[in-house]
Amino acid sequence: MSDANRIQWYPGHMAKSLRLIEENLKLVDIVLYVLDARIPRSSFNPAFNQLNLLQSNAKPVVYILNKDDLADPAATAAWVKEFSRTGAAVKLSAVAAGSAKGLPALCRRILREKLDRYARKGVTYSLKAMIIGVPNCGKSALINNLTRSASAKVGNLPGVTRGKQWLRAGDIDLLDTPGVLWSDLKDQETARRLAYAGCIKDDVLDTAQLAKSLLGELFANGYGAGVLKRYGVSGHFSLSEPITDCPSKENSRLQAEKSVGEQSAGKACRADEDNAQCTMHNAQLKVGGLLSGHHTQMPDEKIPDNTSQFSILNSQFPNPEALFDFIAKKRGCIGAGGILDAQRCATVILDDFRAGRFGKITLEKTILMA
Repeated sequence: MSDANRIQWYPGHMAKSLRLIEENLKLVDIVLYVLDARIPRSSFNPAFNQLNLLQSNAKPVVYILNKDDLADPAATAAWVKEFSRTGAAVKLSAVAAGSAKGLPALCRRILREKLDRYARKGVTYSLKAMIIGVPNCGKSALINNLTRSASAKVGNLPGVTRGKQWLRAGDIDLLDTPGVLWSDLKDQETARRLAYAGCIKDDVLDTAQLAKSLLGELFANGYGAGVLKRYGVSGHFSLSEPITDCPSKENSRLQAEKSVGEQSAGKACRADEDNAQCTMHNAQLKVGGLLSGHHTQMPDEKIPDNTSQFSILNSQFPNPEALFDFIAKKRGCIGAGGILDAQRCATVILDDFRAGRFGKITLEKTILMA
C-alpha cells in the first residue's frame, strides 16, 4: 500500500491513556478485555501486552467477545475456545439488555480464593475490575449493561482524580478507561479491519478506498451473498444488460476510452467472440490493484455505462470497483451530470457493514478453524 493510502491513527491522548491504564492496574483485581467479535485478532491491542501487570499474569483477564450478534456464530465459538486457553472468555452483545448479567458472578468465581480470605477476616470486599479495549469495541455499552440505571460513581476510590471514572455494578466496582490503539499500525490488513469496524475515525481515512477493500474482503471470505441481497443484486450477473447510464456524450467518450485501454493492455478480442473471457482478465487486474492499494478512485470519477458488467472472476466474486459503482447508483449516490459521490457511497457500505445488514460476519478465523 502506498504511503498516501496508509492507515495510521494515534492521537496524543492515547499515549497518555495507556500510561494511566498501567498506573491504575494495581488498583484492580481483574481486567475485562473487550474485543470486537468480528475482528478478534485485530482488536487485540499489542500495546496492552506490554503492561507490566498483564505481562506477568499478575491480574486475571476475562476476554469478552462483544457484538456477537453481528459475528459468525461458528467463528465466535472457536475464538471463545481460543481465548479460554489463556484466561476466561465469554461472548455477548453488550447492547442487549441483561446479556452481561453473568459477568459479575464469573469474576467472583475467578477471585473466589481472594474473597474467601477477606470473608475469614470478617471483611466484605468489593471486587474492582478495569475495562480495556480499542476504540468503539463496546466498552461503554458493556458498562451501561452492567450498571443499568442504578449506576453510581464511586468517588472515594483512587483513580477518580486522575480523570478515570469508577462506577458501581452490583457488588463490583468498575474502572472505565478510554479506547486505545497502538502507536504504529504496521500491519495494514489489521488497520483496515479496525477501520471497517469503526475503531478508527472515518475523518482520517480514504473511505471510498476502504469501502472497496471491504467489498473485496467480504467476497473473499464467503460473505458476498449478504452484500448482493442487501443491494438487490441477483446471484448471476448479466454481462449484457446495462444497469446504470451516464449522459449519452459520456457514454460515447467512455466507450472509446475503454476500447483504447483494452488494446493498450493487450486484451483486444474479436467482435464475434464471447467477451466474458476478456472481462474476467480485466477483473483480475482490477481486483489485484484494488486489494494491493494501487488503485484509488477520484471523487469526481464518472460511473462507466457498463457497471452491471461486474467483470466477474466467477459466479460469486464480482469486481469490487464495479460493485461499488452499482451500489452508488442503487442508493442514489450520484450528483449532477452523473458524477459519482464516492464518499456518500462509502458511508452507505461501511454503515451497512457496521450495523450487520450484510449478515453475521467474522473476518478473522482462528487456528482452530484452519
